[in-house]
Amino acid sequence: MIKVSRESAVSIPIILLFLLCSNLYGFKQSYWAVELPPFIFSFLVCCLVLVGLKGLAKQIPITLTDVIAAFFFFYSIFSSLVIAMPFPPSDRIFSILGCFLIYISLRITKPFSNESIQLLLSGFLLIIGCQAVYGILQFWLDANLVRGMFINPGIYGCFIGLGLPIITYLITKPKTAKARIILLIVIGILVVFALYLSRSRTACMSSLLGSMTIIIYRLKVKIVPIIAKHRKTCAVLLLIVFLEIVYLLWKQNTTSVSGRFLIWKISYSMFLDHPWFGIGYGNYFAEYGNYQASFFLSGKGTPDEVKIAGMNYYAFNEFLKIAVEQGVIGFLSFILLIIKVMHSAWRGIKNNQDYTVIFIVTIAVILLFGLFSYPFQDFAISSLFYFCLAFVASIDTVLLKYKPSRLGKTVLLTVVCTFAFVSIQRIYSIFQWRDATENLSEIHPSFNKFQQLYPVLSNNGAFLFNYAAELAYAGQYEKAIPFFKRAARYGNSVELYVWLAECYAATGKNAFAEQCYIKGTNMNPKLFKPFEHLLDFYQKTGQHDKARKIAEQICTKSIKIPSFEIDKIKAKALIYLQTDQL
Repeated sequence: MIKVSRESAVSIPIILLFLLCSNLYGFKQSYWAVELPPFIFSFLVCCLVLVGLKGLAKQIPITLTDVIAAFFFFYSIFSSLVIAMPFPPSDRIFSILGCFLIYISLRITKPFSNESIQLLLSGFLLIIGCQAVYGILQFWLDANLVRGMFINPGIYGCFIGLGLPIITYLITKPKTAKARIILLIVIGILVVFALYLSRSRTACMSSLLGSMTIIIYRLKVKIVPIIAKHRKTCAVLLLIVFLEIVYLLWKQNTTSVSGRFLIWKISYSMFLDHPWFGIGYGNYFAEYGNYQASFFLSGKGTPDEVKIAGMNYYAFNEFLKIAVEQGVIGFLSFILLIIKVMHSAWRGIKNNQDYTVIFIVTIAVILLFGLFSYPFQDFAISSLFYFCLAFVASIDTVLLKYKPSRLGKTVLLTVVCTFAFVSIQRIYSIFQWRDATENLSEIHPSFNKFQQLYPVLSNNGAFLFNYAAELAYAGQYEKAIPFFKRAARYGNSVELYVWLAECYAATGKNAFAEQCYIKGTNMNPKLFKPFEHLLDFYQKTGQHDKARKIAEQICTKSIKIPSFEIDKIKAKALIYLQTDQL
């Protein structure tokens, strides 16, 4: 019989969680299915905590890292609840609740023996290798669709890129068997190839820098004394290298980089409007569209910015996103957490504590990638990030030791079971929503099922939008309006404001309809369809001067990607101008 240590037994559920999290977006094509991952993630985390409770340590060491992390999580969660009042917060709050529970689970079970870490790293690497193979197969079938089981190629590249520093660390580890080295080299080749195919410049840069750091560590290069001795020279060289990398990345895809600059500019204005407490966790998703519409309505947007603007939901900088959503307090607590983690890891490396360097390098790679993308929006990457944080917390100086009481265990068990129940309820309700939509009669639609689901999904933007759109499609415009307005609190889109404008127009509220049409055109100003809707509205309401201006805008508007639909809209606008002149 094979004996498995308690720490190793806890490692297996962690690997399974990582495996499942890396496959949550494999079914993202369905409008309802894309809402499932946060709740599946939170349910899986609850299962991990319940498993961990069996191996609960008799004494739990509390460190300063734990205190700062707890403050960051509590502040993020409770500030969102307060800011959202009297409405419920966005259901994206399930994501950070799940991450908090992951951290708690890892700290109370402490799966950080050398044996269990070796098992965990092997498990992580195996999953990354499988995703690399899957991405390569995707390239074989369609060169333009390499994203593994992730939401897009960028996040896929970051996930794959995390494998390269791990491989470098394990290959350069003393006394590694030759067969193991050969296997690691094979996986490394697959990872490098898949990373290249992802076309994620930031992921490639972050991964290579992480691997170089591991090599420097293995070569025992005393980098700090060298930097201290040649401080000015190193600073100049670092600045030159950084600017060169930025320039090369920009030259590879100027549109993408320029688009990020626009996003950062608008995000900064969001921060300035709510500097101290932010807009609440998960609300960037809904608020960015409002700010972008205001930006272009104010006339500040240049023609080039109109071309590159899109309906964006991510800040493309995790630090900026934290500042926008959680304000100065949340941002500073996160920065303090990272500084403390770096300090504790540095001390651990100096004391030759095993595996410290690979975990701190993994944190650094994710944070570096997070300067230009959104890794914390992916559950697999977030799980690995908080796993690394928990490891560093475990080697930090102990402030006090907490002996779990029966009451404490009962409270934790109650909270976890409640959270698991709510997650299952959400998952079940989303499937019920799918059935309600698919079985809705076009002749005599009944919305009883939607009404039953509303109390559970009242803070889900996609459900609210779908409910309102079905009401509008059935001609119940007056009933649809409040649902569209509530949907805008949790998930904005151009389509939402076009639908809302049509509902207002159908009920004779033309002033509100015009406002919504104009907002829709400015949320994503490069689109032609919203302008066509606005042109039709002005024609129907007899506002010919305004209609002429919109028609002229359509005719002179530059085209990013040519299509037959755009040609039709331009031809329609031209015909209107010619007819109007007659």
